[in-house]
Amino acid sequence: MKLLPPGRLPYISADLLVAGYDTPALRLSAGMPPDADPYDLQDMFAKALAELRIELPAEESARWDQALQWCQDALESRMSPYRLAYLISAHAYPQIDPIKRQQTLSIFVGLEDDWEAYPRERAWVEANILLAARRLVHAGDRGERR
Repeated sequence: MKLLPPGRLPYISADLLVAGYDTPALRLSAGMPPDADPYDLQDMFAKALAELRIELPAEESARWDQALQWCQDALESRMSPYRLAYLISAHAYPQIDPIKRQQTLSIFVGLEDDWEAYPRERAWVEANILLAARRLVHAGDRGERR
């Protein structure tokens, strides 16, 4: 849940109500102002999910899923290759087991650095970011080598 901005949780709760889900905590969560205390927003949303018997994935698993989604977004031109490398470097890489990330995500950290260091080579860097994204999505790789 740490990946979701707390201010979005009331909107997500409202969407769930519209979709036909209903619990007391979900109604309370949907009615909270988005600028309420972030901890209160997260607590009420967590209660709603518990009432709905929805389990959240472990944080590392959620970060992998997010990284794979970012890769897909870049491959489908919904985000720039540089943005992909930045997001993985800043938000996925630091949170994932060092052994697993070294095998799969370190390439994005290096390419983000290359983007900054070699402005004349940005086309090459972008192509390599997309190649790394394609490999990661194709493999569905979470750093678990067979």
